[in-house]
Amino acid sequence: MKIPLLSLITRDGLWVFILFTALLAAMLSDAMNREFGMQAAQLCYVIFPIYVAFVSLSSCRIIMNIRTFALELPTRSLDSGTEHIELTTLFTTITSTP
Repeated sequence: MKIPLLSLITRDGLWVFILFTALLAAMLSDAMNREFGMQAAQLCYVIFPIYVAFVSLSSCRIIMNIRTFALELPTRSLDSGTEHIELTTLFTTITSTP
């Protein structure tokens, strides 16, 4: 039994995991190959902003793909005279009588 939502999460999640692992491995290998006292790892300065951008983009992509499984709710037409939208705020106080 193939569940579409689960297969979507598994597919996209696997690619995101592979991408993040590769970027972090590149940063770690660059940082570990430097000698102590030398300048900071230069490759990390390039990869870290890419990593941060991919974190944001991949999470947005997964969320947009999940939204394709949302239920279609009936839309309300504002042109129809039968439905009126009332925008109001009522502040009531509850008073107890002794």
